[in-house]
Amino acid sequence: MSHVVEKATDLELHQLYDDLARWMWSRRGAAAPGTRLTLRKRLLGGSISSAGRGEPDPSLPPFDLDAWILAHQAWSTEARLLDIGCGFGGTLITLAKTRPAHYLGISASAFQVERACEQVAATQARHCQFEVREFSDLPSGPFQMVLAIESLGHATNLRTVFGALSTCLAPEARVLIIDDFAAHERTRATTAAHRLEAAWSGRRLLTESELIAALPTELRLQRTFDLSPLVPITSPFSRRLRRTLVGAAATLRPSLRLVTRAFLGGIDLESLYARGHAKYLALELRRE
Repeated sequence: MSHVVEKATDLELHQLYDDLARWMWSRRGAAAPGTRLTLRKRLLGGSISSAGRGEPDPSLPPFDLDAWILAHQAWSTEARLLDIGCGFGGTLITLAKTRPAHYLGISASAFQVERACEQVAATQARHCQFEVREFSDLPSGPFQMVLAIESLGHATNLRTVFGALSTCLAPEARVLIIDDFAAHERTRATTAAHRLEAAWSGRRLLTESELIAALPTELRLQRTFDLSPLVPITSPFSRRLRRTLVGAAATLRPSLRLVTRAFLGGIDLESLYARGHAKYLALELRRE
């Protein structure tokens, strides 16, 4: 089910979403339905300690965020779960096949939502729907659980999004935000942070304290998990080589301008991690 909400938008940001989604979808090839749908970063093998910190372990397969969510969070079969920035629907389809409930994903990209709806039909994931919506215009609740995985950082006005979110949460609802954060305020003064912001259409890394300051009073932080040690980092030589190759691709294929720009931003983000300027955090919030 796809429902398009007509609303003024940041056209360049939406074009970036759509171009990147189309390119990544084309890379799936003949992947089986319900597989290779994830748009977020791929993590190293490892686990999360009782202290809430990622612990890499090369003997383990890549860390599975969906499996971790299922193990760490609980909700009933009658619960309503919202995924803000659902991409191709990979997380919700995985959750729906494992734990029946009522799932709704939203994305600003019509292409992503169309593909997600196709995947629901192909995988017969029950009670799983997707809509095209702005993050500031959330669907009616109440929702008992909300996910936002590598998505809220692209919101043009985080306070507006949180304001909309607070109106659709059930009492004692939980919100799980997983995203890239600035490790400290000095991060934004770095060349890599400036290039990242330009490449990702204004994507500005927030510190954890800045995000918490934007929360409405009824939303409280319960716990922070630091997944940064599970983020893969390549060598400086590899990053320089990839930057050269991506730059060449941008020259040869001007039609991929936004896609190549996004990949250059990804290299800058990796550089921030390599220098300790970025953190990959999971923030668990609760509505009081």
